[in-house]
Amino acid sequence: MEQSRRLGLPVTLIEDYAGVEEKLPAGAQLTIYRVVQEGLTNATKHAAGTPSMTVRVQALHDRLEIDMHNAPGEAGRKPMPGARQGLLGMRERIRMYGGQLHYGHLPDGSFQVRAAIPYAP
Repeated sequence: MEQSRRLGLPVTLIEDYAGVEEKLPAGAQLTIYRVVQEGLTNATKHAAGTPSMTVRVQALHDRLEIDMHNAPGEAGRKPMPGARQGLLGMRERIRMYGGQLHYGHLPDGSFQVRAAIPYAP
């Protein structure tokens, strides 16, 4: 988080998941960390000039959700070589725990990544 801020990406972190660590599958906490890390890296690399990014990690009834959303950046940027590889890696990590990952541009030009990891049975 701090590294992204030092690189000029204004990040707001909203955490609402205290007490659910024991409900998550073994190893899921590292995956959550890595998914957020990759989301921040992607925003820094692919959304230059974005005025803000919000990262929300929230405990729901049956799952933990991660929502990363950056405001529109500079227009007209071309995809970088290797684009989408980080997103594919995120999807693989989340699927290992029976979760889902959705991502894409929103109508206003912003970009959103949403991940969900169900609690262990």
